[in-house]
Amino acid sequence: MKGEMLEFRRAELSKVDLSGANLRMADLSEANLSAAKFTGADLFRAELSGVNFRGAELIRTNLSRANLRQVNLSQANLTQANLSNADLREADLSHADLSNASLREANLKQADLKEANLSEVELRGARYDKTTAWPVDFCPTRMGAIGED
Repeated sequence: MKGEMLEFRRAELSKVDLSGANLRMADLSEANLSAAKFTGADLFRAELSGVNFRGAELIRTNLSRANLRQVNLSQANLTQANLSNADLREADLSHADLSNASLREANLKQADLKEANLSEVELRGARYDKTTAWPVDFCPTRMGAIGED
């Protein structure tokens, strides 16, 4: 099946354990993956727009270059996840744990990061706009993020 993309569009996969799975470039758009486990999984360049990851465990997961537009990551555990160059426009990351995660060069325009745990998060080159919601007293530019109009 070399060269074929795995497709699980709109799949109902809540509470599934896909820890360590290779889902590079898979299409999981609009799937329900709430409370699922993806610890150490590889979702490089995956199509994840509109996915419900509410309460999911994505510890050390590779989400670099993934399309996470309009995704629900509220209350998700993204500790040490790689979200570099990911598209997180309009994503809900409220109450998510992003400690030690890399969001380098990610698109955070219109994203909701209110009350997210951003301790030791890597934001160098991440882009945000005036509608991006940050935790109170958090200064993204001090972390290397770039504000755009």
